[in-house]
Amino acid sequence: MDSLVTLGVPGVVLLIRERGRNVTLTAGVSSLTTSTMNSTASALPMLASKRFRIGSLSKTYLATVMLQLVSESRANLEDTVERWVPGAIVNGQTITIRQLLNHTSGICEYFNDPRVLAPYFGGDFGFAWTPRQLVGIADSHGPGPTPGVLQEYSNTNYTLLALVIEAVTGRTMSQVLQERLLNPLALGRTTLAVAANPDASRVRGYLLSDGPPLDVTDLFPFYWGAGNIVSDVADVSRFYDALLSGALLPAPMLTAMKSPAPSPGNNIGIGHIRTQTPCGVAYGHDGAVPGSFATSFGVSGGRVVVALSNGITLDDRVAVNPATDALLQRMLSLAACG
Repeated sequence: MDSLVTLGVPGVVLLIRERGRNVTLTAGVSSLTTSTMNSTASALPMLASKRFRIGSLSKTYLATVMLQLVSESRANLEDTVERWVPGAIVNGQTITIRQLLNHTSGICEYFNDPRVLAPYFGGDFGFAWTPRQLVGIADSHGPGPTPGVLQEYSNTNYTLLALVIEAVTGRTMSQVLQERLLNPLALGRTTLAVAANPDASRVRGYLLSDGPPLDVTDLFPFYWGAGNIVSDVADVSRFYDALLSGALLPAPMLTAMKSPAPSPGNNIGIGHIRTQTPCGVAYGHDGAVPGSFATSFGVSGGRVVVALSNGITLDDRVAVNPATDALLQRMLSLAACG
């Protein structure tokens, strides 16, 4: 972790949870500077209590909620998108909830459309896309591959899935998460971000390049269901521990989560990505949004690993120093198997 900071990563928090015991490590800083109206003070050290945007780890939370609703017979995995969100996409009558969950819907990734990031590249960090607008941008590209045939990871799937969950429950996504996951598991440090406005509990997030780090903390959280959860390492570990130990879903549903979609070379299931570690198969997810990297996974024996950073995002870990990515993977392997 110290070596990652030496290579330019602002800060890292790592938690290893096993048999009810946590080991938590920190390195680097939570903010590169502390600014006031008239002066700039020294950087703030990283604290384990700091909250991060956890990006696509949010997909595991949404998938868990959706499978709970299916287990309660309030929806069916073979229900179509059209049934729950009429008119959202042109071929909604041929795409199922299952296909949203395992990324076999064929729906275009909205990030592939340059319109989505254009306001932010132009410096308008407060620009606010709505979920419906993002789905509409993806839908403007027309139907993709035949649903259920090819697995292609797409954030649009989970933005749309959140709309389905709201339709099934009649509640907002924030309310559903609070009632089904955050309150029962006492995840008091976890929220669904619906506005920029970070509080003091959040780290400052940075995009790294060949120039000075760019503070992107105030970027509007437009990902919504695809990546808007904010949390800390303790809460993330508690959620994944509860999920992987069977406390949140019936056994058949948890098995379905871990099972990759039937697509050549696929390792993505329902809200889970299956990876190989030196000590066996791991199940979890990773996430990257501007200014934040997150990963959480469980390995055999019940060990859960969570790593959060405020400066390993998108491709910047390669832009800063090609050794960063290899070092990150080494750190995760040691945490999983050491």
